[in-house]
Amino acid sequence: MHRPSNKRKTPPSPQYPASPAPALVVTTAADAVCRECLPSHGSALPHVVALLAAFLDPLPRENQLFKACKIGYSTRVIAILAARDPYPNPFRYNVVQAAARAGHVHILRWLSENDEGRGEWQLASQSAAMYGRLETIKWLHENRKHRWTTAAMNLAALKGHLDIVQWLHANREEGCTVEAMDEAASHGHLDVVRWLHENRQEGCTAKAMDEAASHGHLDVVRWLHENRQEGCTAKAMDEAASHGHLDVVRWLHENRQEGCTAKALDCATERGHLEVVQWLRANRGDTSHLP
Repeated sequence: MHRPSNKRKTPPSPQYPASPAPALVVTTAADAVCRECLPSHGSALPHVVALLAAFLDPLPRENQLFKACKIGYSTRVIAILAARDPYPNPFRYNVVQAAARAGHVHILRWLSENDEGRGEWQLASQSAAMYGRLETIKWLHENRKHRWTTAAMNLAALKGHLDIVQWLHANREEGCTVEAMDEAASHGHLDVVRWLHENRQEGCTAKAMDEAASHGHLDVVRWLHENRQEGCTAKAMDEAASHGHLDVVRWLHENRQEGCTAKALDCATERGHLEVVQWLRANRGDTSHLP
């Protein structure tokens, strides 16, 4: 008969995750030692403190805080990196703009409360608008008193962020310029173009249709033709031909009077848009003088 063993089983050893090397703390330790042991708490020999920290710390100091704000590290890491770099260059590494661009509100909050001189806050609102960070826009609006400009709505329109354009329209007073509709049209954001047309008074310029044609956005070209009065220039067909947008070239030929210049055939030929070249030779008299 099998008897149960009286031998006590050794409990398994607890498994702890490996701790990362405390590279960031090394500098803090060096600074603390120098502060406590050197004359005048280390302030008399700042170059010695810097040399010791540079020798002991394997990480470069320059640009690390900027990268951390861009990636979205914890505020504890941000605080350590900020302490490692007490003399920031906000014009070279705008950490505020980096955090806003990536939508890291927790970092913006920490910077605002602890180290607001690290960057240009006006650029933060512009970057947040350009990259579609609505929650960041709201936080900046509620917590910062920096100057805003029309660039915020202009950039949001350029990137097609209609929700941000609408929010800025409802909550801010800066508005936009004709650049908003021009750039929205250029990049094919017809929903933004329509909304600006219906809700704002700035309008657009001939650049809107010119650039929409250049980038092949025929739906935008048609809408501008039917709903706006700015029209276009010969650049519209020139650029459409240059980029191989035969459907746009045909539509402009049938519906607009601006025509094109010799550039249309020249560029279409240089870039190998054979169908455009053949169509221009067959349908446009203003290119017949070319060989």
